[in-house]
Amino acid sequence: MSIDDGFRKMLAGVKQADEGRDEIMAGLEAAWAGRRDLDGQLTELRETVSTLQAMILEQGRQLQALREQLRGGQP
Repeated sequence: MSIDDGFRKMLAGVKQADEGRDEIMAGLEAAWAGRRDLDGQLTELRETVSTLQAMILEQGRQLQALREQLRGGQP
């Protein structure tokens, strides 16, 4: 093998390594974007659950007040 053949093989290997690195970086960027999207969805879900909890507690208070009214103001 000549030195030129060796350099060609080395350059081909470097090119393949660069292409592989670019694919890995694209995959990492896609994964990071997915993670950010998931984090946003989880935040929205937490807010929804919190709102529902507040609504349930308020309904409980309202039911208790109605029970008291039905009993003539007696708890």
